Amino acid sequence: MAPIGCGGGDDNPTPATSPSPSPTPTPVAAKRVFLNFQWAARTRNLGVDASRVSSALSATVRFYPGGARTGTPLEVRLNRDPARLESHSVRLEPGTDTGSATVYLVDAFLYSGENQSGVSVGTASFLTTLADTGEANNSLAVRGVVRAVSLSVPPLKVGGTADAVVTATDAAGNVVPVTPGSILLRIETGIDALGIVGTAPSEPSRLVGIRAGTATVTATVDDVSSAPVAVVVTP
Repeated sequence: MAPIGCGGGDDNPTPATSPSPSPTPTPVAAKRVFLNFQWAARTRNLGVDASRVSSALSATVRFYPGGARTGTPLEVRLNRDPARLESHSVRLEPGTDTGSATVYLVDAFLYSGENQSGVSVGTASFLTTLADTGEANNSLAVRGVVRAVSLSVPPLKVGGTADAVVTATDAAGNVVPVTPGSILLRIETGIDALGIVGTAPSEPSRLVGIRAGTATVTATVDDVSSAPVAVVVTP
């Protein structure tokens, strides 16, 4: 008698179907976010580049992913190098974005003192789009807050010195305190009667009487100049 069985299997079973492997995602290249920050030449020392915001000694730059001021921005704080008084650029690279953000809103705030101290002497805000290479490279166009500069100089005697009193104000008439090295004095006429002494960034703007006569002087802060002021030098 042949044995009878139930639930037996085929001598040649059909192999089970294996799941298809998941495709390997294409890695997204990290996007380097950077820009070049331009420090203007210190007007006191060079006297040739009074443009932009030479009075700034420190700055804060914020990068907002997505082009709007939402969330926590990437932030960079920097101080001007006191050993580099000429106009020069600093490369800022706040971090790497590995997400999908390609547009950034960039805000910059420039300050009259070191370590983001003092008052704001310039601001900038603009949108930047990352290139296909994942990099953004923008020069920051800063708008200074100084709108007016006033100058007064007391009468001088030959051989005597006097500090020029220079006051910078904003659009609302508020005083913008700037360091002495941010002030550029120019003798417009009467250069034989008057001279300028004290050119270190920390020294006041000082004039010296050379010979009897009258001279006119102007003061410039962040590309804003005062009206000419007459200075009388007596014997």
